[in-house]
Amino acid sequence: MMATDMVIVMMARCSVEDAWGVRFDRGGEVSTARLQYAMLAAVVLALMALALLLGKRAVTGSETEVIERVAQRYVAEAGGTARQQDCAARPAQSAGLWLVVTCRPATGPGIEYFIDRFGRVVHVEDGRGDAT
Repeated sequence: MMATDMVIVMMARCSVEDAWGVRFDRGGEVSTARLQYAMLAAVVLALMALALLLGKRAVTGSETEVIERVAQRYVAEAGGTARQQDCAARPAQSAGLWLVVTCRPATGPGIEYFIDRFGRVVHVEDGRGDAT
């Protein structure tokens, strides 16, 4: 057997790694474990991107947008002479809440809307002490 034949036989029996650590066995096949890790990494990255997209949608824009949306709800529910200008907001004192929007007409009791960090109305209390 010649020296070149011997080198070829030795290379055929050994596996070779490229610069990124991917192992090529005989025939140029990628090892199964590395391929599985690459597929798992791709799935994890896709899930992270999806979570980021959904998280961005869940976060409310600004205080102004939330206050205007609650004021529109107040006008729709109260009717009559209710106006969006009857509403004002203040920071909430309770943990887990963001804002308290208080809507008071010129006459009669007011309504308080308690808003959480995602911009949702979690509690409504009217001026008579009734909670919904």
